[in-house]
Amino acid sequence: MSELNYGVNVENLLHDLSQHESSDIGEFDVYGEDEQGREGCASIDITLLASDALKVISNLKSQHAALLGGFAEAIRHKDKLAAELNVMAAENAMLKGGIGFFSYGTDSGFEEHDSAEKAIAAADSDIDYYRGDACDGWSEETDCTVWGVILQRSTMIDERPRTEEDSYRGSHISSICDYALLPNLATPATDAYLNAARAEGVEMFASKATLEGSTFRIALAGFAAELRAGKDGE
Repeated sequence: MSELNYGVNVENLLHDLSQHESSDIGEFDVYGEDEQGREGCASIDITLLASDALKVISNLKSQHAALLGGFAEAIRHKDKLAAELNVMAAENAMLKGGIGFFSYGTDSGFEEHDSAEKAIAAADSDIDYYRGDACDGWSEETDCTVWGVILQRSTMIDERPRTEEDSYRGSHISSICDYALLPNLATPATDAYLNAARAEGVEMFASKATLEGSTFRIALAGFAAELRAGKDGE
């Protein structure tokens, strides 16, 4: 854009110009052709032109502000989505990697490993062991050979010293505790995302219902709201 002669004062000057009487400012003629190619002339009122120019500028500024607002909202949505995806990726990694790996065979028993590759190798070794006797038929114990991810482990919790209230317990017991499977496998971000996707599907189906306000449509809307609230439609 070339440099403006009046800079940021253009709007103010146009406003002042639009406030003048037409007789004080005057008109100018414009020559041209219409859509059919016929030549003609029109007189343009300068004050009305200034007023229209102000309206055009105002509309353009409003559109620009709306675009900026929409862009800012899109950036916020992108950042929010990226954060949610990062949380879901962490939850997925936890479920895939767990806290360790294991293999099991009837002869080798239960073994823990620090990688999936080692667990697979151990399970393959058990199968090789049964393969050596397969000439007489595979052992039924072959089907018991497995490997997998350890997601939770029985872990001591709520340990406390023995008190007088525990006198009914054996004298060899010095502390009281409980056990629970840990760590917690809750995946709130993934659950929320899946519930939102399910709710969108229900809402799309409800939008196709032909009876506005029907009991069926109301029930679908309620079901979608329950999904979004994390109730899984229960």
